[in-house]
Amino acid sequence: MGRINDMLTRHQWLQFAIGWVLAAGIVLLVFPGRSPVATLLRVVLYSAVAIGMAVTRRRREKAAAGRRPPPGARRTTWSRSTT
Repeated sequence: MGRINDMLTRHQWLQFAIGWVLAAGIVLLVFPGRSPVATLLRVVLYSAVAIGMAVTRRRREKAAAGRRPPPGARRTTWSRSTT
């Protein structure tokens, strides 16, 4: 068991891969008529979208707390004269 823990500690990508395979296995148990490869790709895609949404939400929360400007916001530290 110690070897497995050491390997998972050194290779974090392996933890994600095992998680995706386990999630795909659960989805295959719930929906058995799907292709295993298509299910694995769907699980990976959905998890990537979920991670992107979580990162975006966290950035907006930080911006609302005043830590940094929201994405796409204009900086107001300087302005050009239009006259």
